Amino acid sequence: MKSHRFNADFTISDQSYEIEQQSESDSRRIQFDNSTVANISMPAPGILEIESRSGTNDSLIISGGIHGNEKSGIVILDSLITDILSGKTEVHQNLLLILGNLPSMQINNGLGDRYIEPQFEVESNLNRCFNQGIFPLPKNYAQRRANKISQAVERALTETSEGLDIHQSFQIPTTGEVRKNENKSDYVYAIIYPQGIKAAQDWVRTRYSDILAGIVINKPEQSPVTFAGYLQAQGLHGATFEMGEIGNIGTATYTPQLLKNLRKKIGGVSAIETPLDFDIWNQVLELTKTSSDFALLGPDGAPLNNAPIDFIPLGYSPIARDSTHYYENNPNQSLLFADTNPLIGDRGGVVIEKK
Repeated sequence: MKSHRFNADFTISDQSYEIEQQSESDSRRIQFDNSTVANISMPAPGILEIESRSGTNDSLIISGGIHGNEKSGIVILDSLITDILSGKTEVHQNLLLILGNLPSMQINNGLGDRYIEPQFEVESNLNRCFNQGIFPLPKNYAQRRANKISQAVERALTETSEGLDIHQSFQIPTTGEVRKNENKSDYVYAIIYPQGIKAAQDWVRTRYSDILAGIVINKPEQSPVTFAGYLQAQGLHGATFEMGEIGNIGTATYTPQLLKNLRKKIGGVSAIETPLDFDIWNQVLELTKTSSDFALLGPDGAPLNNAPIDFIPLGYSPIARDSTHYYENNPNQSLLFADTNPLIGDRGGVVIEKK
């Protein structure tokens, strides 16, 4: 897997506009050559509203780069935008395409980082700034950006809207490490919330099970402050898609598979031809860092420098400590999103168990 680097001015592919140069109050009309598109506008940097000529009331919301070092979603959006502007991809439903944390995509010489404002602790994480209403006095970039994105979502909402927030994980395994006799090369999964869980599972099965090996169902009492959770709280079918390891653009199979899937969907083909089965995991517990003494632990009880691989049962306990509190688990449970150095107030991992 190779790294993906973006130009410092964040020009999208070979298009002539530079989205980070745009004023936050300057809405642009974007030039395009696509007979299936009625209008494309950019109400804020990196947010594209695309109106189809088909007259459909459907809308599809796709976001990537909520964390700037998770490049797969950015690469997919980059390809979709280029193909739509040139007319290569037909558009038969309205679209809202969102590039998330723009400055965090650009730092580190274009390689990106998770966030840009660690001094604001968990509020530096754009993906923890949603479903709290509009911030009346935003105190940092993440909150200002969440306001812009939320306002764009509210304009795009219809009764049949759906949304995908594309992320990457820290230590994603190959499917062979988790499941046997599986022909997908990497373990790709969606995170969905329990509102209408049966309907959500049916939605995943009919639309995306050709590219997913599993889904994780969040606990009912959890407040969905992530962007995907915010979409679902608005009544959308929505999910976080986790694909590939952070710092890489995905795999030779998954990124093109999702891109192909989305091109067909945008072109009017909603359901996949042959829905497939997938694993279902329940979220059991979230490890939240509340002190500077937080650490993920190894089998010897010593702090880990490298996070455990997602989905692989750890087989030991405790798995983390936060000051004097220890997180216990049972041998059948696994970790997801394990992070050895999260922000204060952010999660250091999620304990999951196969349903």
